[in-house]
Amino acid sequence: MDDSLEHSDVIHGITQDVYQRIIDLGPQLREFVASAKQYHKALLSASVAANTFYQGFTKIAHLASETKGSNKLLGKGICDIIAVHKQIENQANLVLKAISQDFVVPLEDWIENKISLTKTKQKSYLQDSKSALELVEKSKSDLTKVRKKSQRSKTSDKYDTKEKQ
Repeated sequence: MDDSLEHSDVIHGITQDVYQRIIDLGPQLREFVASAKQYHKALLSASVAANTFYQGFTKIAHLASETKGSNKLLGKGICDIIAVHKQIENQANLVLKAISQDFVVPLEDWIENKISLTKTKQKSYLQDSKSALELVEKSKSDLTKVRKKSQRSKTSDKYDTKEKQ
């Protein structure tokens, strides 16, 4: 009986530890999400700056391509390079959007839902565990009382039998 109680205590301790670790992980996950949002915002700012740069560079390239001679070829070459960079920037923006929509926002929602759910389940577990422990303690107490009564009855029966002889 004591082995099973010790085993139950070990399992209870492990369960408590798991719940607490999940709850303790919440702040780090929230910090990670905040960092991801800052990173996303910084990348968007860099993208805006890059687009502004490419617009200015495009104007210069168009002016150069409207001239004669080697400047015209240089201007067209720069326009081609800028077009490729704009495509790369557009793809990067799609990736940024995907990171935000498919990773950061769902992760944030998941964290909030799961951490609050874990806290609720932990409270429920603690209440159930406390009720079960109280029931076990009551059963132990009742068993002890029954054993004492049983021992008294056996002793008195023994004496009654001896007295009758």
